[in-house]
Amino acid sequence: KETERDYAWLILLQLYATYDPYKIQTLLSEISEKIIKQLSPVNTWKYLSLLINETKENIGSLESIYFQILQICFEIELYNEGYSCLCLMEKSINIFTNTKLLLFKSMYLSALDRHHENIILYEKFLPLLEINSRAYFNLNLIVLCSFRSLNDCSKCLAIHDELFKKRKFMNTYEYSIFMRLTNIYLPDNKAAIYARKSILTFHKLGNNVQEAKSMITYAKLLSGLGYGRKANKLILKAEQLLSDKYIGRHMIYSNQAAFLLMQGKSGDNIWFLLNQAESSAIVPYDKLGIVVNKLVWCYENRRYDLLDLLIAKTNHLIPLEPDEHIHVLIYYNLYLIYQQKGEHVLASKYYDMAYNNRDKCKYIKARFENINS
Repeated sequence: KETERDYAWLILLQLYATYDPYKIQTLLSEISEKIIKQLSPVNTWKYLSLLINETKENIGSLESIYFQILQICFEIELYNEGYSCLCLMEKSINIFTNTKLLLFKSMYLSALDRHHENIILYEKFLPLLEINSRAYFNLNLIVLCSFRSLNDCSKCLAIHDELFKKRKFMNTYEYSIFMRLTNIYLPDNKAAIYARKSILTFHKLGNNVQEAKSMITYAKLLSGLGYGRKANKLILKAEQLLSDKYIGRHMIYSNQAAFLLMQGKSGDNIWFLLNQAESSAIVPYDKLGIVVNKLVWCYENRRYDLLDLLIAKTNHLIPLEPDEHIHVLIYYNLYLIYQQKGEHVLASKYYDMAYNNRDKCKYIKARFENINS
């Protein structure tokens, strides 16, 4: 049935693209709202790439359709594919006069861990934007993740303080996003207050996806503050809100596993959850976060036979991820498991790697300070 449906959609897209491309927008909405819920990102891209190939010579006149493609790709984490489409769009659309394209480019650069490029883009275009405009607020919010990923929290705090000076900002949709993003640079107890406000705001707006994302963030913060059961209830609520969406699957499963581990549980169901998360995770940071939880599970179950596989994954992923916060979590957990295993040379190696980089991860720095106090 899926093969027949795929074939039907491919033929339909080709017909629209050839004979009446302007009606594709309605078709794309149908794909976005219904079909994507049932298809993998790979199959979704099969449709979209066909559409792009058929219409790429007319991007200027099909601008709204192409922005819809960028949105679909971003939501299902087809970052490389979406960025390739964006590069085509730049040939026909002037990024200096089209702030929507500018913001998408910044989003994609951040998602692709091309943070230095994103910061250059930010510094080039921010002075050209009207202060208090939505584009101005959004560009500031997007670059927060790039500064954080490059371990420059001082820049995040400077943007934080600057945005708080803008009274108009407090009444925007972007402010609700901002409240959630504070978790990447503020202490957990302060960020949790903002995350809870973000949930309430998105609930009032009826935005289930953003409410669920804020719930996931708030749950992570609560778990770090010792409220594991409350965090687990929240993640289940978030899962319900995203039940008909592909977006957020890996975040749901990975955090469910993490919260269970924090409660002292270590059953096979946790490994199953992590494998589910792994099957839909795309970016290196998310994949490394899953490895961290798998290392904790291996430690709790003394499953040393899985170490070589996990280390091979980290050796591949760490060079791809500039955010050293997650690196330090990997090193510290490898130190713990090798110490438990009795391989003291390797344990010492990873201890030193974690200790020497402790300032890049507040959680591990706190661990070392408690150990040494």
